[in-house]
Amino acid sequence: MQVGDEIELTCERVVAGGDAIAREDDGRIVFVRGGLPGEVVAARVDVVRKDRLNATAVAIVVPSADRVDSPCPKVAEGCGGCEWQHAAPGAQGALKHSIVVDALTRIARMPDTRVHPTISLADRDYRTTLRALVAPDGRLALRRRGSHDPVGIDGCLVAHPRVREVLDNTNFADAHEVLIRVGAGTDELLVMVDGDASAVTGMPDGATVVPKHDSGAHFSALVRDRRFRISGGSFFQSHVHSPEVLVGLVQAAVAPLGHLHRVADMYAGVGLFGAFIDADSIIAIEASRAAARDAKSNLSGRGARGAIVVCAKVESADLGDCDVVIADPPRDGLGAGGVRVVNDADPAMVVLISCEPAAGARDLRALTGLGFTLESVQPVDQFPHTSHVEMVSILRRG
Repeated sequence: MQVGDEIELTCERVVAGGDAIAREDDGRIVFVRGGLPGEVVAARVDVVRKDRLNATAVAIVVPSADRVDSPCPKVAEGCGGCEWQHAAPGAQGALKHSIVVDALTRIARMPDTRVHPTISLADRDYRTTLRALVAPDGRLALRRRGSHDPVGIDGCLVAHPRVREVLDNTNFADAHEVLIRVGAGTDELLVMVDGDASAVTGMPDGATVVPKHDSGAHFSALVRDRRFRISGGSFFQSHVHSPEVLVGLVQAAVAPLGHLHRVADMYAGVGLFGAFIDADSIIAIEASRAAARDAKSNLSGRGARGAIVVCAKVESADLGDCDVVIADPPRDGLGAGGVRVVNDADPAMVVLISCEPAAGARDLRALTGLGFTLESVQPVDQFPHTSHVEMVSILRRG
């Protein structure tokens, strides 16, 4: 088998990363980009290794009932932003559920975990944060899949309408990269430019345009009628509806515990979860100085029910004894250091929000090895038309 060969394969299931799994005649695993479960595809071999192949579906011999034509023409032009537009929106939740189950089975070794049906969010006009490069003509673009060549993204169907105003109308001259952020519920628009911000033309009314390194730039978003300050470089969930959904899941998880004395919010970001948890005290740990500054502002209204914001790496934190630990780590997960900090806090409950199923499964395996019991996992599809899926896992001590 050589790179460039074409083979016919039957796809079995999808896995983290969005590829379908198939098997060559000799039993070797093939990761098929663009395949769906149950399909027979003709695939071009891209990578050959001793234990596996990587291939791309170039023709669909027997299509899945869940296969659809991509609704966005930019996919045909090579845009790599939405790699799952060939899957019907109504089927994507089930596919992501299977990705979570696969990670729990293979990596966490917990095949019997209770995994709820995926919560699916709006699949259009949802993305409130978008980072793009500037093409030679001054318009915004993403990289063509497998290439450095730009693909224009005007008319992007997943972009929030205010973000799309920038994509469709603005010229950034000779800038290099642009970060667009809009506040859910406020429509406040912040555009950060890596280049000459003064040379930008065609910007929508009401937009704030600043250089990339403007540390004071910020915007606000509403979550359940509560206003959050968000600095330009601070992390915040990028689906317009996901903050409310995730807050609701965290609140529902801790409600059975009753009165809470001390709750830790690890990787607290701008203080989203701490703002809605009813506890005597909140300790929020956040490594980003900008996000920690935002969190202090956003949690200042707790009054007597105090909040302590610590700007530090989570791995170096001492949380003290906590009733609950909420952790929303980056894609790499908690890792050994984060797991140790959680365990040292000796919480009755851990709510772990994982944005990468494989990393989440590794963290769950480590925590259950320390005496926590995994009660359930809730997948949330907050990146429709992609293979990304959020996992909200609830663990109890004992």
